[in-house]
Amino acid sequence: DTELSVSDITTPDGFSVDQTTFTVGLGESVEVNLTFAPSEAKVYSGQIVLSTSAGETTINVTGEGTIITAIDDEVLDANEVGIYPNPARNTFTLDLTQAPIVESNLSIIDLKGKILWRRDNNRMNKVEIDISNYLVGTYLVRIATENGVVVKKLMIVK
Repeated sequence: DTELSVSDITTPDGFSVDQTTFTVGLGESVEVNLTFAPSEAKVYSGQIVLSTSAGETTINVTGEGTIITAIDDEVLDANEVGIYPNPARNTFTLDLTQAPIVESNLSIIDLKGKILWRRDNNRMNKVEIDISNYLVGTYLVRIATENGVVVKKLMIVK
């Protein structure tokens, strides 16, 4: 025999191949690309069956499907930093639970650029800040990390 004819390749659920019929000459090879494309989070397993002129060959395959719902770019974004309540009276909470950070430098700055409060090397994902001694007005809350800087506006009312 000088060639092998593949007449069909069947795959289990979640797997596919780019070709199902071909002929391979003696001393030659053919590349068949197997793709795993899960549609749900579960373990997929089964057999790939090659039907050839020399008989059937089976190959066991297993893959674990994971569904990715979002990809975080690890950059600190404004929508990942929460300030509440805003406007605030005596205290407010700086919420960093959605932010991709380990350590941050926090500050409250008045509109003249003066730093009124600062906490460096913060590792807490929620910080309650006392502003009871601040005057009514608009302030800037600055969150700086190795992944970026976000500045949010804070309104203080009495």
